[in-house]
Amino acid sequence: MCEKCKNKVHSKFKNADLHEIIGLSEIASYEHRKLNEKTCKPVQCPEHRSQICCMYCKRCEQLVCTKCISQKHQKHELSEIDEAFLEMEKLNKFSVEIVNHLSDDLRKIHTKKETTQSKYCEIREAILKEESHSKNKVHLHYVGKLTNLEKQKYEIDKELSEKENHIEKRRRDITETRHQLEILSKSNDTETFVKTVSTFDAKLRAQEGLRFINAIEMKSLQYIPGHVSITSESSTKSIKTVFSKTKTCATVYENISSMTIDEQGMLWIRSGKCIHQIDPSNQCQTIGTFVLPSQEIPQEIRWKNHNELFLTVSSNLQLLDANRKFKTVTNLSPLKPLTLHISKKNDLVIGMDYRGDANSLNQPILVIIGSRGQTKAEYLNTAWNTLLLHHLVQSITSFKDGTFCYSDSDWNIRKGRAVKLDSEGNVEWVYDGNAEINNMNYFMATEVVTTVHDNLLISDKYCNILHILTSNGELISLIDTKMLEIEYPGNIVLEKNGSMWINSNATGKALLYHLKYSGF
Repeated sequence: MCEKCKNKVHSKFKNADLHEIIGLSEIASYEHRKLNEKTCKPVQCPEHRSQICCMYCKRCEQLVCTKCISQKHQKHELSEIDEAFLEMEKLNKFSVEIVNHLSDDLRKIHTKKETTQSKYCEIREAILKEESHSKNKVHLHYVGKLTNLEKQKYEIDKELSEKENHIEKRRRDITETRHQLEILSKSNDTETFVKTVSTFDAKLRAQEGLRFINAIEMKSLQYIPGHVSITSESSTKSIKTVFSKTKTCATVYENISSMTIDEQGMLWIRSGKCIHQIDPSNQCQTIGTFVLPSQEIPQEIRWKNHNELFLTVSSNLQLLDANRKFKTVTNLSPLKPLTLHISKKNDLVIGMDYRGDANSLNQPILVIIGSRGQTKAEYLNTAWNTLLLHHLVQSITSFKDGTFCYSDSDWNIRKGRAVKLDSEGNVEWVYDGNAEINNMNYFMATEVVTTVHDNLLISDKYCNILHILTSNGELISLIDTKMLEIEYPGNIVLEKNGSMWINSNATGKALLYHLKYSGF
């Protein structure tokens, strides 16, 4: 418009005072400025038409002008209208966080659904397998009955055949004698005839007696109907496993390679060459550090009662005694002891490391050491009893019946299995992980421990999963540690009050997590 129209015509339009007039040459820069300008469009006050709203009354939830403020809103909480843009930015950022959290929750639920589906399929397969096994058992039961029937029939048939042959022989003898009498009666040999008649009479009377005696000794088959009962019925049930994280402690150490707990509840960890004593009640502060005089690197550490800490180092089993002095308990050379466990009988169970060795065949995989350092038993890896498929025994635990379970691992390919031995030291069962969870990543059992209910808890480090199994190797549940914000779960120490410590080396500084658990 021209200057004349601007002053005389446009000024008469409704709300003309709210309009912004610019020159033609300023249009491009004006539009660019408006795109980046975070200001609200002017709003005319509905009560005071000559006024523009400049504030927002939070109490009345409405836009107000200066007159409104002086008349009705003097003591109300006010904010500038353009502050809505700043609030919008905060809300956008907050909403993104909420959406991300909700997405994480959906992912966790999706993971749980997949785990539940996997468990459902596994249980269903187990039920069908059990059904097939039961059918086979019933079939074998009746096959046994039929086999026994055939055997009884054969024995009776044999006995009857023998009797048949015997009777047939007697009948033939009588028939022949009778035929002989017929011939003698027509001959002139009277003496022979009389003797034969007399003999024949005695023979017939004897045969008649035998006939009635044997008649009551005849055997016959009899069937007494019965039924097959399943003495141990199986069932499915919903098991509620509960994990709750109660404490997170950041340590000053780059990693934790082994962990144990003493009778006072103090944690002992091995990091590099050092063994540290940590007080969990005081933010996991280090209260003691111990280094071998030889500067060698310990492998596994395990607390034993009577204020003793045992450790494997090089080819030796050593002891850090009550005076905090290192002593050699026994030398196992040429074996290379790695992992360590205190059994239910208070013996020391040592797992061996065969990395670098060409063959572990016919070599001891587990060695049981008594309280005086004497070797009580050895479990050998044989061709017919493969105790070690990979290179090393990563972790050992024991059940209430005294049998052992351990992790057979290969760190090069991050693959392993959990192996359960029976009371004779033979492989009872092997667990290679879950088909759904471990289909992309190998199963790597970093730690195996047994709970007070004699169930097995396995940390699967690279899948961020805790596997819970029965002592029979049956899967109870799978726990995604990421849902507890724990990545790469490593060593596990169980306490007696339904709680545990678990470590992670994922962040560059080792973390310790304290968890409560129940349901298994």
